[in-house]
Amino acid sequence: MKINTNNPLKNYSDLRLYTKESAVVSAGTAKNRNFDAITIHSDPRQIEEHTFSSMLAREVMQETSVSASEEQLSDLKQQIFSGNYHIDAEAIARKMLLV
Repeated sequence: MKINTNNPLKNYSDLRLYTKESAVVSAGTAKNRNFDAITIHSDPRQIEEHTFSSMLAREVMQETSVSASEEQLSDLKQQIFSGNYHIDAEAIARKMLLV
C-alpha cells in the first residue's frame, strides 16, 4: 500500500488562484470575443397595472378613513330606537363599487 502525501485542499487552493489569474487575462481579451447579452425589463402593462391598483388602494383608504360625524351617529341611533331605520341596499352597493 502506498501513502500519497498530496494534500487535496492544497490542490484546490492552487486551482482557485489559477482561475482568478486566468479571469484577469480573459477580461482583457473579452473585447475580441463575441458574447450574448441578456437584458431583463418589466412589462410596461404590469407597471401600469401596479400603479393603478396602488392608486385605487390609496383612494379607498382615504374614503374609508373618514369617520361619521356625531350628528350622523345620533340620527342613526334615533332611527334604530324608533324602528324607522331601513337598510338601503342600493346605497351600500354603490359604496362598495365606488360609484
